[in-house]
Amino acid sequence: MAYNATRSLQKGFTTVRITGTAFRGFGCLDVKRAIDKGYFPASRMIVAPHALGTPGGHWDFSIFHGNANPFISDYMEQPYAIGTGADMFKYLVRKQIKYGADFIKIMAAGGFASPGDDPGEMQIDSEELKAIIDTAHLAKKTVIAHAYTSESVDLLIELGIDEIEHGTLINRSTAQLMEKAGISYVPTLFSLMPPDDDIDPAELPPKSEAFVRKLAKYEKQLKESREVVIDLVKNGNIKIGLGSDIVGIYPNHDGWREFKAWVDLGVPPMRALFAATSVNAEIVGRSDLGALLPGKTADISAWKRDFFSDSRAASECAFVMKEGNIYKNIE
Repeated sequence: MAYNATRSLQKGFTTVRITGTAFRGFGCLDVKRAIDKGYFPASRMIVAPHALGTPGGHWDFSIFHGNANPFISDYMEQPYAIGTGADMFKYLVRKQIKYGADFIKIMAAGGFASPGDDPGEMQIDSEELKAIIDTAHLAKKTVIAHAYTSESVDLLIELGIDEIEHGTLINRSTAQLMEKAGISYVPTLFSLMPPDDDIDPAELPPKSEAFVRKLAKYEKQLKESREVVIDLVKNGNIKIGLGSDIVGIYPNHDGWREFKAWVDLGVPPMRALFAATSVNAEIVGRSDLGALLPGKTADISAWKRDFFSDSRAASECAFVMKEGNIYKNIE
């Protein structure tokens, strides 16, 4: 994580958000604090240490390795992330906050990459979701949710969620509901697109059998929903942030690929830039960031290539200043 944060700064991202890790402990917060204290030059981090989920669900990484052996699987379960029941999830939220979480992330539904679930299934019930959201809000923490379908997103909005991640299978009525509710949205457009043209697909890790099966199952719905999502990103009246969901295929510091995905899908470059800067700053609750204005923190990045004509412009950062300190200079 320290390595990726260092590389990320060199690529022009002065701030990154970590929406839950696979670590059993809270080492990600140690990295965040070390960066804040200036021990090494890296992107500042806004962190949710663990995404909250259920046994056997999308964020239970033990199912990738040891679910055939209950003793090994139980040992590998993340003790601060996996829960069942409203009271246990209240406890897990308070633990996250106790150790320094900036916000709370929940895996409300299944996903594409995990082997034993489905993107269309809810994995945390209404009572549990309400307990998580209410407990976090008592502590003035926002709650963001991994969710794909309209059914999942509609329920989360009803229960008071602050932000939706992905939403890759939503319909138009849900998009309208998101606008009406005024929630934030990070669509992670790059995650389900074909590999970029600078990557040899043969060199990428193969998708799992489960992933391929789910992509086939939702192929038609993915195409229909992509139009809804892209229209919402282009024309929506809600806070839409730029964030990647690289899921282990590309380096985690390659966040520029999300910007390229937006532009390749027809999103105007200026809208993508606003999403990555001032809108993202608002989403993460940092009013001091995201704009070149008097009184703001002196974070500045620059590129040699033209953002308005080159979708790969963000891949070659030439200058980085963070908090007034220059970490990369134009040659």
